[in-house]
Amino acid sequence: SYWPVRSREVLLLRTVSLFWDSECILNHFSKEATRARSLAEGAESTSSLIPLRFVESTLLNGQERIGYDAFGEFLAVAIFPY
Repeated sequence: SYWPVRSREVLLLRTVSLFWDSECILNHFSKEATRARSLAEGAESTSSLIPLRFVESTLLNGQERIGYDAFGEFLAVAIFPY
């Protein structure tokens, strides 16, 4: 079975865009969705909800970019086509 080390992080591959920052946009939507859910469930449950965090592969350090071991630490990997 698979248990990710980075249980709330999603790795983004091939997200080069001249028009917008996909990591920033997805992290914003994730935070807002978590906030909306916490408001719907009541203020007492806000501390238990943690938004997903999206990380671009270009921001990984050199060691993390080699091979697939570091990629396997993430909850998921999203691949954007060029």
